[in-house]
Amino acid sequence: MLPEIPKGYKLDSIKLYPDTKIGKSNYVYAQYVNDKGKTLSFETRNLFEDGGYTVGTDEKIESAQVNGKQAAVIGKKEIIWEQDNQQLSIRFKDEKPGKKTLVKMAESLKRVQ
Repeated sequence: MLPEIPKGYKLDSIKLYPDTKIGKSNYVYAQYVNDKGKTLSFETRNLFEDGGYTVGTDEKIESAQVNGKQAAVIGKKEIIWEQDNQQLSIRFKDEKPGKKTLVKMAESLKRVQ
């Protein structure tokens, strides 16, 4: 699955992190860079009953909805939500596009075949 990426950003790298218990990728990290060197990332991790994941931040956290599911917008530069047994996030490193843009990007997510 990939979100609609803002104009000017190009894929820089993708990293797959395997889960030794299940023998396939549990965590995918994709980084995009624009011509000014600013970055954004998209992450997805499989959710398991016996697993957990927490986020720590000093940034303001706002509640949001992504396709009817609860989401968290952190510091106007990151959104985290769950969908299809996965925890997903979109994070801008050098910009703060705001809640509306982040929700729009999250809702643009399409499954890649």
